[in-house]
Amino acid sequence: MTRTSIPVYVIVMMCWAGAQAQVGRMPVNEPLLETESAHFLYIYSQSLSDQVPMLARYCEEAYVRLTPVFKWTPRQKTMVLYADSLDEHNGMASVSPRPMIMVYAAGSAPESTIYEPGFYLRRTVFHEFAHILAMDAQYGFDDTMARIFGRVMPVGDLLSILIAVCAAPPGELGPRWYQEGLAIWAETEFSEHDSAHAGG
Repeated sequence: MTRTSIPVYVIVMMCWAGAQAQVGRMPVNEPLLETESAHFLYIYSQSLSDQVPMLARYCEEAYVRLTPVFKWTPRQKTMVLYADSLDEHNGMASVSPRPMIMVYAAGSAPESTIYEPGFYLRRTVFHEFAHILAMDAQYGFDDTMARIFGRVMPVGDLLSILIAVCAAPPGELGPRWYQEGLAIWAETEFSEHDSAHAGG
């Protein structure tokens, strides 16, 4: 595990995550470290180092269980940003410009809208990785466009917006009920395995 310089797309994801949460972002008052497992790349605050092996175990378990169900594997490692900058547990996912998950390390409080007792970190990993698989799958015309132009934010002139939309994976443009429905199904479908996992 080493200190890392942060790529531009990570900074974009952190800003997006902060805007979504309105208060949360990666801490800047301590070093950020980087490590990886077979299918994931982790960037995390140094103070969370002891929790990263468990997070990595849950991520790899989600990969093994969910990729056959969704019949898709991301073409590059999914980046996982792990931060302790909120007082409430949550997560979010994006596939533009690359598959990325943000997970907040705080506990799941009973007054939270996502509260469920037990192994909340494991459920969040399954939930967010299901988002990645549902939004990342890309075939045909939009896949060709993405390989040529990349996945970009739909901003700027009309032509740039049109290219961004044409290069976006269909699942990323799907309605919220579709995206959340699949993710909630995934976390609940595999929650019966929670009793076999300690420390979540």
